[in-house]
Amino acid sequence: MPLHRLYPQGCGGALEDIVSLTPIGAPRQKINVGSLRDKKFRHEPITCLTAYDYSSARLVDEGGVDVVLVGDSLAMTMLGHENTLSVTVDEMLHHVKAARRGIHHALLMADMPYGSYHVGVKETRRNATRFVKEGGAEIVKVEGGERRVPLIREIIDAEIPVAGHIGLTPQSVNRMGGFKVQGKSLSEIENLMRDAVALDALGQGQRAGERAVGPFCEQLLSLLDRHARAGDAQKLVVDLDRDVLLLDAR
Repeated sequence: MPLHRLYPQGCGGALEDIVSLTPIGAPRQKINVGSLRDKKFRHEPITCLTAYDYSSARLVDEGGVDVVLVGDSLAMTMLGHENTLSVTVDEMLHHVKAARRGIHHALLMADMPYGSYHVGVKETRRNATRFVKEGGAEIVKVEGGERRVPLIREIIDAEIPVAGHIGLTPQSVNRMGGFKVQGKSLSEIENLMRDAVALDALGQGQRAGERAVGPFCEQLLSLLDRHARAGDAQKLVVDLDRDVLLLDAR
């Protein structure tokens, strides 16, 4: 078959006109922190999926997802590490840049990896700025609640939206003794509630709670729902090779 039949003239290397999931010219507004807040006010669900490269980010974006997260989980799913602690800022930026090229409508969120906001305020602001300036991220995510408030405030003062991550925080795997469900004891519940309220008081665009006990999760979401800045979102970690194409032998 002639090549021009397979690759019509004018198509780019990624064959966007052929493999797009959505009709060309379909109206869709760019998602930003403000539009996510509007969805919250309208009680509309907010969707979030992970993507680690151009291809997966483009597919997720064209699927209509609101937020695309380049998570530090790529340390495990893409780079083969045992946990998320080894991935560096430069490695994260490599993947954030690739995802940025595939996204046209969704909000791009980037995880700040372990060590990028643990040294000091100056280093934290510098690293957060790199994710926006070099990587094209529109919001950064950090793990931790009440104890991270001073650092998060510094990032916000640099005009960078921040998403807080509470509950099971993978970067604390050594302190927790493994990836364990949080909110099982009264003290854990009290700590998580304080974390949620502290983050909400900062006026953040989003906060994520991971692996908390079901009844407590409902209580926490009910609390956050009474605050206008809280979001109704579901974040899923998806690796196309492992979860969709089933290429992971493990």
